[in-house]
Amino acid sequence: VTTTGASDTSGKFGPGIGLSSRASISSTANGDIKISGGIVVATGGANAAGIGCGIVKNDTDLNVIIEGDARVIANGGDRAAGIGGAFITGNRPEDITTKVNVTIQGNATVIATGGSGKNGGAGIGGAYNSANGGEIKILGNASVTAIGGSSTRYGGAGIGAGEGDSDFESIEINTTGTVTATAVAC
Repeated sequence: VTTTGASDTSGKFGPGIGLSSRASISSTANGDIKISGGIVVATGGANAAGIGCGIVKNDTDLNVIIEGDARVIANGGDRAAGIGGAFITGNRPEDITTKVNVTIQGNATVIATGGSGKNGGAGIGGAYNSANGGEIKILGNASVTAIGGSSTRYGGAGIGAGEGDSDFESIEINTTGTVTATAVAC
């Protein structure tokens, strides 16, 4: 499966896979995205995660679970996480994004790159200046490469917070696989 975030003339953009009215593939009604096998390539539209959320009104957490023998490549749109949160455009209450929890487990292999541009998102976690990074767990025999998005200023973490993001809940890494996390500066 290969997906790219959708866009419209309002300037609000959707994730490749995730929670948004403009997503290429939307999450299930309970707010979970589960990838259990196969090869998945997902790219977010501007300001939206490759896998996770776009700009959306939602009071519940979104859970992204990648497991089994899944092979995933996720690229965030400008300022967004590869897997995780979206950049909130402006300070309007209607632009609230949901908190995104990410679990990668089993024999999954993941490459996640945060969106670059004026500001960088995390490879896995939060977007630029957003409070939408949740719990991040890498377990089992999962192998992960996470690269923060570069920016003209500072950039995002490989795993954790996007540039300017001071709110993510926790990171747990307990895997026999390999985890490589890189923060990219300007």
